Amino acid sequence: LVALYKRGERAAAPLDLNTLVRDTTDLTRTELQMRHVGVDLALAAQPAAIEGDRVQLQQLLLNLIFNAAEAMIDTPEAQRRIAIGTERAGGEIHLVVADRGPGIAEADLPRLFEAFWSTKTSGMGVGLPICRSIVQAHGGRLEASNAPGGGALFRAILPASPAPDR
Repeated sequence: LVALYKRGERAAAPLDLNTLVRDTTDLTRTELQMRHVGVDLALAAQPAAIEGDRVQLQQLLLNLIFNAAEAMIDTPEAQRRIAIGTERAGGEIHLVVADRGPGIAEADLPRLFEAFWSTKTSGMGVGLPICRSIVQAHGGRLEASNAPGGGALFRAILPASPAPDR
């Protein structure tokens, strides 16, 4: 936790967020299969180039994926899907993780990123605050909402690196 909160100690390097998403979903494949959760990727056609700390960004994505899987514990198995996408929007890269669970109670939305606050009975309330800190350390912001068709949607908005000359 201390390493995540220290300023100026990120190992920032150019990376493609699409590659990070593919690598991270490969890491989670077995665990998600055991939970009967499928993953749908919708990655930007062009590299989602950012400057970032690969380990921290992977931790962000792992937390969002496992939170999504846990949120769908009472969802019928055939409907347990996590959608992960990237898209370039102007000078930003959006990383979206959405589930098909019950969504987030409107009253809970303002408190989601508070340290030591959780909707989970066994939750410590540190996962989402750490996620937000990681995104903020990368010059971005993390937003949570309910998806239009149901479920929760988390969007990390990060500054894009300039597209490389071809």
